[in-house]
Amino acid sequence: MQNSSDSGLDRLLAHVPNDERRTTLREIASTLDSESDIVLAKWIISKLEGDADATTEEYVLAFLLRLYNDNPEAVSTLCAESDHISKCMLESVAVDLEACLDRLHAINDPVTTTNGEQDDGKITVGVQHEVESNMIDKAVKCLHFLVQILDPKSKAGTNFLDERVQELLFKALSCSRPQIVGNAKHMITRWLSSTTFNEKDPEVLISIRDRTWAWISEKQESRFSLHYPIIFLLWYYGIDFWAANPGEFQSLLSSDTYWTCLQNALVEGDTEVRRSVLLIIRKTVHLASEHNVVVDNGHFQISPQIKAEVKGSFERFCTIFETIVLGRQIASGISTKEMGEENVRKLNALHEQYGKLITGGQPLQTKAQPHWSRIEDMRLDIQSTKSACLKGRGLNHACHALQQMLDLPALQASAEELLEVLEAIWEQIEIQDYPKAALIGLPSIYLHLKCVQRSSANEELQMKLSFFVTEYRKLVAGRIYTWTPLMVALRQAIIAYPDFALVADLESIVKDTVRSPPSPKPEFIMDLAVANQLASFSSETSTLTYEHYYGKNEGVGWAAFFDLLNSIIQLDPELNRNLLEELLQPWMQQRIPPTIVNKWKTTEWVQALLILLQGRSAVEGHDGAKTYTQKIMYLLSVEPLPRYRFLFEWMICLLIQQHEDLMDLVVEVLSSIDHHGNPKYLSSIVRVAVTIVCSKLGTEDAAEKVAQRLTGLAASSKIIIRHEAQWALPTFWRHAQAQDWKTITENSALIGLLDYMHSLERTIVPSAERENSRFNFDTDQTMSTLLCGSYLALEPPGKPQLKLGDYQRLMETEKGSTLKHHQDTKASLPWGTEPRLPAHASYKDLPSEKKQPANEDLIALQTKGTSHLSGTIADIKSKRHNSTLLVVGSLVDNPYNLGGLSRVSEIFGAAALYVASTKVLTHKDFESVAVSSHLHFDVRDLPVADMIDFFTMMRLKGYAIVGIEQTDRSKILGQADTVLPKKTILVLGAEKEGMPATILGECDLLVEIPQRGSTRSMNVQTAASCVLFDYCRQHT
Repeated sequence: MQNSSDSGLDRLLAHVPNDERRTTLREIASTLDSESDIVLAKWIISKLEGDADATTEEYVLAFLLRLYNDNPEAVSTLCAESDHISKCMLESVAVDLEACLDRLHAINDPVTTTNGEQDDGKITVGVQHEVESNMIDKAVKCLHFLVQILDPKSKAGTNFLDERVQELLFKALSCSRPQIVGNAKHMITRWLSSTTFNEKDPEVLISIRDRTWAWISEKQESRFSLHYPIIFLLWYYGIDFWAANPGEFQSLLSSDTYWTCLQNALVEGDTEVRRSVLLIIRKTVHLASEHNVVVDNGHFQISPQIKAEVKGSFERFCTIFETIVLGRQIASGISTKEMGEENVRKLNALHEQYGKLITGGQPLQTKAQPHWSRIEDMRLDIQSTKSACLKGRGLNHACHALQQMLDLPALQASAEELLEVLEAIWEQIEIQDYPKAALIGLPSIYLHLKCVQRSSANEELQMKLSFFVTEYRKLVAGRIYTWTPLMVALRQAIIAYPDFALVADLESIVKDTVRSPPSPKPEFIMDLAVANQLASFSSETSTLTYEHYYGKNEGVGWAAFFDLLNSIIQLDPELNRNLLEELLQPWMQQRIPPTIVNKWKTTEWVQALLILLQGRSAVEGHDGAKTYTQKIMYLLSVEPLPRYRFLFEWMICLLIQQHEDLMDLVVEVLSSIDHHGNPKYLSSIVRVAVTIVCSKLGTEDAAEKVAQRLTGLAASSKIIIRHEAQWALPTFWRHAQAQDWKTITENSALIGLLDYMHSLERTIVPSAERENSRFNFDTDQTMSTLLCGSYLALEPPGKPQLKLGDYQRLMETEKGSTLKHHQDTKASLPWGTEPRLPAHASYKDLPSEKKQPANEDLIALQTKGTSHLSGTIADIKSKRHNSTLLVVGSLVDNPYNLGGLSRVSEIFGAAALYVASTKVLTHKDFESVAVSSHLHFDVRDLPVADMIDFFTMMRLKGYAIVGIEQTDRSKILGQADTVLPKKTILVLGAEKEGMPATILGECDLLVEIPQRGSTRSMNVQTAASCVLFDYCRQHT
């Protein structure tokens, strides 16, 4: 159907006499000027079909050529209206593209001026760059237009690609400008992938096939060029052309060239090339099987009788090659044992298939690797071969040779020669997609002590080493096996040359590591499990351990990291101070009160703080140490998690170790009569005081002061303080007896209290948490306790990053080394011996006879809720996440009542509590009733004005709005027909006014609590607890 514009123009043309119409069209065509004339041009083209006029066509073509620079899509659409116009445009654009490519090819060396003046030369070079940029832009536009006009998938696309245009595309693929290569690759691969199914002329197909294969055959000889990967990409898309004629396809597969190209690429190509080759092999074998091709040569054998077997064999080979050579991880969902057995089978299959495909049944012939005895020889070889000697296996050979040359007593190479070799190796590392074997060995080369020593006098080499550390660090996130070689080499370099810490930016490395500790990805853990299983199968596979594949494990890297931190105070005291301040700042500025789960907090962060503080405390004056003590005591007062609290307690102890009068700060807190404000903090200070008194630092005078306060704390109304003081007394008493402190051992009040304590079950059988938090300041103050001690079993749950054996393996790497590493035991923590193992037994595992009291007439002991002992914080968080109970207290405005509402909502498992403003969380009345309940679940803002919108949104998610109010329609709680929905939003009214009519109207269900007394109503938090209990009863 014609549009209205075409119809109108046709009617106007109908009034023109027949003999004048050609002239009229010519005159109209001469006026075509801008994009607004596109519709008119389209109409003119439609009138030229069957009655072409050369002059009119020239006007139209001139218009299209002006237009295609700005709007190639519109021009390609117009070309679809006429084959003749399309071919003319194609010819014109091809001429432009060829001119651009020739001009770019000619621009290789800087242009010199005829008069030789320096300024003119600079201007000419600037003009040259401008011309080059213009040529690239124009060539890209030409290619964009060709995509539109030649792509059969586009609306304007056609199905012809003459020989000249195809040769131009090949020429563009060979260009050194990545913008042009990328567009040419995109265009020709899209066209090739669809032409096989659209082109009907067999001669066209044969022509395309022959030209494509000729180009591939020619270019594959220039191995290791930047265009090498494109060859195989084009090859992959060209297979369909060749398979379209089974006879020709069979002839192609029978040639040696087809298979030797693939063999060379698999052996010497980089990862991208190898992946493309595997795709080609899969597609070739599949199409050969599908077309019943018969081939029998030294590289490939297939026939209809054996095609299923051959296809399966090559599929296995490709999968094995991906898994082992390319490092593709094994899919999940397979048991560890199955994965190990499968790997053994794959290894055997790979050995067999490799001989057939890669070597053609003959031993693989490779060039002999050059023998470099000097770095200068390696540099000259790299220059003469344009880095070809570093391709494929040559990279590993070069790294190994360079390592050996650096290890020699005397290094015969200048810093400049060393820099050139290191740059060439890193370039190949990037080109070859970071091959594992070479990558693992790089830190020991770049950070070799001789490289670091030479860099101190050569700024360019120093910048290269800094660049290496920065770039190599980025690889750790995805390749965990790079962590250990980097840290081991970095530690040695900085201990030997402390100034190198600034070059390597050690401050950033420490901060990034403790904030986001490197960890293996799940697929890597799975691969490690496979390696361990594989090593256990037989003596032949016993060497295929983690170290065989990846070198020393991550624990050795962590040992190097923490040992370096432990040495910083001797290497650079100023860096120690800066790091300590930087790492402390986020903790000091954290939001108060902190939430239970903080993603930014890590155990490694606090461990690093302790190591740095140990070093700093040894050189810090009294006032500075007091400031640090006050900071750590503040962090201890706000920290909710036991593991971090343990480390903060340790920090306070080591500061007191250096300045004993700081113990007065601890005694001052113990003297507090406010047991309700922060009972966790007070219980932690009890542990600090007892730890100091029961160490070599303890004195009888200090013990007497602590004993006076412990006696009172043992009777505290807060159970956490009472229990902590009672737990501390037996240890405190034993130490006093050993030291013969008469003021303690003859105290009758303490004697009576101890007799009572010894009768309690929890004193006889300590809990696992109590055992894991034990700390002897005289013997446990070691790196092994800090990094792999039993306290790591405390919340939050986690595993240590290393074992003591990892430090011992680190020390083995220094055997025979001249590296001097003297640590000041006063400023640095000793590594120590194996720490105490964590305790896991819980009270429920005790024999029944120990659980039951011997005397049935014993009075029941007071206990508190123990739901917090039923699982880890992660368990409690998971249960809370699955809860579908929400509580809305936005109408309640009394902070005291809101605190009680928070407490009962958290106890009965609500997912969240909504209040009018979360500012109430810091009100003293709220905190006095809520205790720490608001830290264990979400308390969110919900202003009264937003309540109705909130109810509407949540109702769409399946929630029911349940109000607690006495009305004539309320259901009585506890009766059989009063059923609270699983997804409930419980709404509380205001203290005096109750629930307003607008909110009552929104409720899907109203409930009230049955009363027997005469008081009008319950307190809001009491009413909420009744309904919450009944909800839990119904949905247990």
